[in-house]
Amino acid sequence: MSMLYNLHEYYSEGEVHVGFSSENIAPTFPVVLPYGKQIPLMNFYNRNIYCKTMILEVGELELALIACDVIGFRGEDAEYIKSCIEDKLGIRKESIILAATHNHSYP
Repeated sequence: MSMLYNLHEYYSEGEVHVGFSSENIAPTFPVVLPYGKQIPLMNFYNRNIYCKTMILEVGELELALIACDVIGFRGEDAEYIKSCIEDKLGIRKESIILAATHNHSYP
């Protein structure tokens, strides 16, 4: 049985364009994590927490890889984020990979 669910294959020809971005997503308010330390972590964040994106465009094909410093995404949250990206940027939800670094010290 394949471990890859919803596998999509794409083919496109044309010029290759690649774009990168990075945004600090550290909360500006106290956060109590639902695991590990059960204390507000406002003073704990002594570093930035990022969401980093790579957009790949080949001809008519657009793909997005988004990696965020969070423990994970609930399915409905991931679908909401992908829908927002599709609505704003026109990149199909099926062409968006949303990944979490799964670091237990982040929200």
